[in-house]
Amino acid sequence: MANRQQLSILKQGALPWNEWRKKNPDVQPDLREASLAGANLRGANLSGTNLGGAELASADLQEVNLLGATVVEAISTKPTSVRPISASLILPLPT
Repeated sequence: MANRQQLSILKQGALPWNEWRKKNPDVQPDLREASLAGANLRGANLSGTNLGGAELASADLQEVNLLGATVVEAISTKPTSVRPISASLILPLPT
């Protein structure tokens, strides 16, 4: 389950999230099973973040840094807008 404090910061937007990441470089964010459907994550630094099982349907992932992020079983029921700056996002096909 996602870390509530980290999820709250991310939901404030990429700028607060990226500032928090700069101040906490040794923290590996845990957003497992987070509900991020429709979220504007454009430009967020999600490198090293555990997004396993997260709901990402219709989330804006343009310019997101996903280097080293875990996206196993992340759920995207609709096409997601992706233009990562540091990694590729590979989501499993819905079964």
